[in-house]
Amino acid sequence: MIFLDQLNALFNHPGLRRFIVRTRQPLGILALLAALWHVPTDSSWFWIGMAISLVGAAGQWWCFACIMTSQELAVNGPYRYVRNPMYLTRYVLILGLVLMLDPTRTAWSWLAPVLYTLFYLLFMRNRVLREERKLTPIFGESYARYLREVPRFVPGHRPFPGGRTLYWNPVAFKRNHGARNALAVLIGYLLAYLLVFHLYPTLR
Repeated sequence: MIFLDQLNALFNHPGLRRFIVRTRQPLGILALLAALWHVPTDSSWFWIGMAISLVGAAGQWWCFACIMTSQELAVNGPYRYVRNPMYLTRYVLILGLVLMLDPTRTAWSWLAPVLYTLFYLLFMRNRVLREERKLTPIFGESYARYLREVPRFVPGHRPFPGGRTLYWNPVAFKRNHGARNALAVLIGYLLAYLLVFHLYPTLR
């Protein structure tokens, strides 16, 4: 319990959070390039992982079209069933990339998705708690009701009343740079394919 408290304190450390925000893109790219070096070309897990990652990416694009951050309470689309679909879909997106390494390749390969999941759970929990404290005074009682009726992480079967499930707001999608994100992700998939199956084999 003390160890978990220390981990939570670490994930809430202001200095560490600033460092992650500033370096997440270049460090993420370097980590992806290094990981792709170890992707086996004779395994179907590259394509399985990419398909899973694409599902997460598509879910994230839907979230972009349903949220106007700090302007209005998000209750449409996936937000009718779970309070934090953005973090869940991002988890799936990155999980797919991790699974490209083939969790069955060696006796210890399964540790990669497990360790990633544990790390992401700690990150997501602490990030969400900070956001809830921030949003509570902004949206007041309507947000308090939303917190009571919609699960935090595990999607529920009853939609939150007042919203629409089949929802897509192009203004929100543009405001959240959804098109730019989609283009970057799709280009990333293409580069991953070219690196794994064309460039890296020539360097080994």
